[in-house]
Amino acid sequence: MNAKLSWFQKHALLGYFLLAYAISWAIGIPLALIAQGKVNWHLPFYLHYLYSYGPMLAALIMTGFTKGKSGIKDLFKRLINWHMRPIWWIVAFSPVVGYLIIVTVQRFVQGTWSDFRLLGEVSFLPDLGIGRFFFGLLLLALVKRRVGAGLPCPDYNRK
Repeated sequence: MNAKLSWFQKHALLGYFLLAYAISWAIGIPLALIAQGKVNWHLPFYLHYLYSYGPMLAALIMTGFTKGKSGIKDLFKRLINWHMRPIWWIVAFSPVVGYLIIVTVQRFVQGTWSDFRLLGEVSFLPDLGIGRFFFGLLLLALVKRRVGAGLPCPDYNRK
């Protein structure tokens, strides 16, 4: 066990990518095989949503291996501590503003408003209702933020 842990500490970046792919593919490959009709398994369809959490789980595991409890505590602290210049807030919200402009122009051209209930709906995934919004926020806040928090290399952003 110590030799494996030592290997992960020496090769943290490689270990991160191996774990990220292994976790994601452990979910994705069976779902793809089911969709292609290659296997006759019965897995819940909502596992598609969990497919994208592989990198986050790998980051948590690797942080635990390399930095221990204090590393995981520091990681979560950096996930919720956002310090950005105002220009990056503008960049982050510009797609929302652009969408609202497009919807308004479409309203004047077609004469009807878009159905906002369909916003974020994915045709090949089950409908989560309002849960889709909260699941999307969780995905955005945790999974996408991991790069800004310095993962998969926590020491990369330190000065």
